[in-house]
Amino acid sequence: MIKQKKLALISGAAGGIGQAIARKLHAQGYQLLLVDREEQALLTMQQGFANSLIEVCDLANAQSLEALCRKVEALTQPLEIAIINAGIIIPGDTVTLSRRQLDQHLDVNLRSAMHLNHACAGKMQTQGHGHLINTVSMSAFIALKGSAAYTATKFGLRGFLLPLAAELAPHGVSVSAVYPSGIDTPMLRYEALNGGSPLNFINQPHSADDVAAIMLRALKTKKLEYYVPYGDSVFGRLVCSFPWVLMPLYPLLQWWGERGRKKFISSRNLTMTASSVATENECR
Repeated sequence: MIKQKKLALISGAAGGIGQAIARKLHAQGYQLLLVDREEQALLTMQQGFANSLIEVCDLANAQSLEALCRKVEALTQPLEIAIINAGIIIPGDTVTLSRRQLDQHLDVNLRSAMHLNHACAGKMQTQGHGHLINTVSMSAFIALKGSAAYTATKFGLRGFLLPLAAELAPHGVSVSAVYPSGIDTPMLRYEALNGGSPLNFINQPHSADDVAAIMLRALKTKKLEYYVPYGDSVFGRLVCSFPWVLMPLYPLLQWWGERGRKKFISSRNLTMTASSVATENECR
């Protein structure tokens, strides 16, 4: 009898972090269920990962999201891992965004993450084991001026995951959240050229592989929260414990971040893009 491979779902699979963790899980023998809205990108990935499954899903579309959640709940094989990883960011001060754009942040970054966690958690609770790993963002700890809507969704997602972990622990299901700072992905490169928060560039960005490596550590140690890098989380948690400190700090942080942005653009030889919305499939 052929032993069935362990199944790992990855949302936002076509992005930088999605592809990085897909490579690592595939190398460890997992069968991959790859979720993204970009069908051609999924088909290309499927060719490189034997026995992988793909699901094209627009997470901002309620019907498409519900269809995906029902498919997850109806899986006949156990779901060992779910990497909840997709999202978007539209840089800009709040009043420059339309209300539709505010809703896009909510729909993709928060609502779809909650729904997909819900579907995967139900499946895992029934089977008595599993691990949910969410890519969140360091902005869940420190408010990013120029990315208020994005920051709100990340604060909200962290607030959702903490009690979810406590609810699922008695059923053998683990929950972990990864909080990256600036990560060199297509989304961050878009932000660098299109008015993203300078706070993303205070330190030179890490790589998508750095985040994927932390996810593999999470699978072994099953802690609740992980930070990339840890030092940024200390600063963020300290500052947001005293939020009035942020206002006088913003000018200094922005000056520091703008220096980092220019260095990042120069070191990557980036040029302006025409896209108006960055796909955050790798979620920072």
